[in-house]
Amino acid sequence: MQPDSWAGTPARRARRTRAAAVCAAVLLAAFAAADTVVLRNGKTMEGVIESESADAIVLNIGMGSVTLKRSGIAEIVRSEDDANRSMQSDWETRFIRVGDLPEDLRTLARHLDRLRVRRETGLQAARGLPGTLRQTERLQQQWARQRADFQRVSRELADMDQRRDVRAYNAKVNENNQLVADVTETDGRIKASEEDAQRLRGQVAAYSRELALFESAFEPVHRAFAEQPDGGGRIPAAWLERTRAEVQQFQADFQRMAIPVSTRRGQSTLVDVSINGREPVPLILDTGASLVTLSETLARRLGVRVDRGRTIPLQLADGSRIQGVAVELEQVVVGEAAVARVPAVVIDQSPGDNAEGLLGMSFLMHFQIQFDAANSQLELRRIRPR
Repeated sequence: MQPDSWAGTPARRARRTRAAAVCAAVLLAAFAAADTVVLRNGKTMEGVIESESADAIVLNIGMGSVTLKRSGIAEIVRSEDDANRSMQSDWETRFIRVGDLPEDLRTLARHLDRLRVRRETGLQAARGLPGTLRQTERLQQQWARQRADFQRVSRELADMDQRRDVRAYNAKVNENNQLVADVTETDGRIKASEEDAQRLRGQVAAYSRELALFESAFEPVHRAFAEQPDGGGRIPAAWLERTRAEVQQFQADFQRMAIPVSTRRGQSTLVDVSINGREPVPLILDTGASLVTLSETLARRLGVRVDRGRTIPLQLADGSRIQGVAVELEQVVVGEAAVARVPAVVIDQSPGDNAEGLLGMSFLMHFQIQFDAANSQLELRRIRPR
């Protein structure tokens, strides 16, 4: 970028000149010496003079070069050649270009760029997800009220005699039709909100997966370079250490919890779960179950309020269909992982031979899940609340 060709008003050009001077001064503050160019407008720029002619000089300011016309220069203060060489050497490790890296590090650098994009999207999604879930919950409550009103009006309509009061009957028909439209509209909004929540969860999960992939690719390369006598050279060593520090920042985005699990007869994986502050009980880990599921016996023991008017149809793993009662659990805690207001269902029978309930996706959906069979652990990972 050449100062004499900058577009805009003189004031804008002056602001840009000042910004460039400030940027250069900040970048070079740590250096002992530099070539200093004093401009006629009173500002200064510091760097290393790369080349010069009768009309202009080219000044390297570390992150790039600028061309300055001699007509705009009041004075040039030159530093010693050794100081300039030391400064340029420092720049090589401060402002590393991908093209300066070996091929295997260039591959990692491209992967790192993807990870940064995933991170930005994932963190934004994590911030938006709680509001979307609350909106879905509000819509579901609204739908339940509208559905109850519709059922009431439908019963009233069925009991009315159209011939006795045509006007009242027609008004009730209109009320019934409006409630049908309201229920249908709210149902559509629920589905759209659920799709939004699923999209946001997918973006969070994509960041988590991309970070795990980068971690697995980075560590072997980092070790291989560290084992070389000079660390693979100044530039690779500087890039690797800088990248390692950045990855540690990414890792700090996540809360990771290792949960002990056990396997009993029937090969079911059991997890100790505390519900509504009660003593932990073993539940079967079931990612195929959409809801946390409790037997009626367990629900009664835990003090869960069961409203028989909230029955919902369920399909079991074997394809059979049963009726359950929808409930909301105040809190579900697994190890250090806690989720409030978890949708669940209560069924008459025990859902498994060795447990009175299932830990389903209405809890697990809040986490990325990884099962460590070798250590009998379940790793739950989610982005820390901001």
